[in-house]
Amino acid sequence: MKTIYTVVIYLIFGGVTKMVPFEDKAEMEEFVLDWVNANSPDGISFTNANEGVEWFEENSDQVEKGIMFDSFTLSACPVSTLPETFQERMRPIAEEMAVALYTGDEKATTYEIAMEAEDIWDVTTVWEPFARRSTDEVKDLISDEADRLERFAQSIISLLNVEEMLDLIAQRAHAEGIVESTGNMCLLTIKSMSDSEKDDCERNGWGVKSDQVIVDTEEYRGSNGYIHRAKAFGVAYIHGI
Repeated sequence: MKTIYTVVIYLIFGGVTKMVPFEDKAEMEEFVLDWVNANSPDGISFTNANEGVEWFEENSDQVEKGIMFDSFTLSACPVSTLPETFQERMRPIAEEMAVALYTGDEKATTYEIAMEAEDIWDVTTVWEPFARRSTDEVKDLISDEADRLERFAQSIISLLNVEEMLDLIAQRAHAEGIVESTGNMCLLTIKSMSDSEKDDCERNGWGVKSDQVIVDTEEYRGSNGYIHRAKAFGVAYIHGI
């Protein structure tokens, strides 16, 4: 197991300007402390990293940039990047569920703390059926359960087809007020087409404008294999340019 500490420097009005990973917590805190003191207004200084981060968060109207840091636990080979993919974002959820399956809530703990503890009973209460096992055995149970939950979630996601994924996106877009109804969501691809291909689409599809064409894959009746494959994949429209 390895813990990676990641510092993110961001623009107040949106956008990440820098992301720095650390394997050592003290080095991370030193970096953060140097940054907050170097970027704070004149007359303001800090003695610890958390104090500086909190000040920047609470006084965002006085600065152009902010800073934040977090940590995550690697269960396999160490990498120096912050989790970004859907699968990687599943891992912390799987770990949290795994901890809850084997520990009580008298002393709340995290996966990271549990995995680093020399004596797991110092940081949490283990459920009675597993209370007579050693610290390493309980850690193995939690770790194996997290792996199993992660694999299960990935297997469920792999069963989703494009239509189902788009439906989930449409539902979320509707809930956020991005579209008026889920039916307003569609998948559009852009493809370079020859003049003859555009002519074919005009005859067998719809929506020609100047030297471009928009093809409704449901309406297309021609023989273009690409369009038929796109329709089978779940693409609603093709923008031929």
